[in-house]
Order: sequence, then structure tokens, then C-alpha cells
Amino acid sequence: MILFVIIRYLIFRLAKVVFLCLQKKFRSIFFCLATEKHGFLITFVENLMSVQ
Repeated sequence: MILFVIIRYLIFRLAKVVFLCLQKKFRSIFFCLATEKHGFLITFVENLMSVQ
């Protein structure tokens, strides 16, 4: 019983660490995409202004 609790605790700790690592990776990927879209929006607005 105690062994089962220890194994379960270790699995939950490992899952938490993996989840945090994935969250950091996805956050960085999302940030890169957001900055690219932001740059695209800026160029789009500049093009509209230059047309007028």
C-alpha cells in the first residue's frame, strides 16, 4: 500500500514537471506566432495608410 502511494506520488510529480515544460514550450511558440502576426498587422496598416 505504501509502495503504491509512493509510486503514485512520483508519477504525479513527473506529470507535473512534463506539463510545465510543455507549457513553457507552447508559450514560446505562441509568443513567436503572436509577434509574427503583430508584425504582419503593422505592415498591413502601413500599406493601407500609404494607399490613402
